[in-house]
Amino acid sequence: MKRIISLFLLISVVSCETSDNSLFNNIRIQGEWEVVEINEIPAPEGEVIRITFNEDGFGGSTATNSYSGSYSLKRDEILFEGVFSTLVVEFPYGVSFFGLIVSANNRTALNVYFTEEDTMVLSAPDSRYMVLKRQ
Repeated sequence: MKRIISLFLLISVVSCETSDNSLFNNIRIQGEWEVVEINEIPAPEGEVIRITFNEDGFGGSTATNSYSGSYSLKRDEILFEGVFSTLVVEFPYGVSFFGLIVSANNRTALNVYFTEEDTMVLSAPDSRYMVLKRQ
């Protein structure tokens, strides 16, 4: 009986930890962010990419397009869903940004981690990544 209770308590603690981590990251991710680096390339002057996360989804703009969609967080991973964008020709930096977002659109989740309170990194399994700073 003690083993069953111990096992139940262990499962409960692990479940709460996973759930709390997703909730914590969901709270942390919300707000306005600016992309400052993609794959070791800093943002070119004049090519500002912003993304805002809130309870209803995400949205933002690049130098030439606006976009929106929904997202889900599971532990330390984010999956973008229903991504919609205007269709103006994009600068190379914006193409890299959309490449990461679209790769995580209903298919491959991006890892989410915070290096500082105001710095978030989204990384793909193929080693592509972007660094965002809170605005």
